[in-house]
Amino acid sequence: MKTQKIKSISIEGVVEETSIASIIFVEILNTICSSPDEETLRAKMKHFEPLHRNWYYDYGFGNHHMWVSRTDTDERIILVEFEQ
Repeated sequence: MKTQKIKSISIEGVVEETSIASIIFVEILNTICSSPDEETLRAKMKHFEPLHRNWYYDYGFGNHHMWVSRTDTDERIILVEFEQ
């Protein structure tokens, strides 16, 4: 797999300010911002799986992107695009 650098990060939704979900949301954003490429981001996001996946957020990877959605509404809230 060719390592693709992060091209853009779009925040497409909001999270309640006073909930634990907002803290996790910031952790996810920090993880994305501290990852220089797709390979690193994939490895770091695996760390979140046992802690937060299916509780508050779900995520996945496509050919040239990663998405994060809320599990309660299935609303996509973050889109990360990789260089092609």
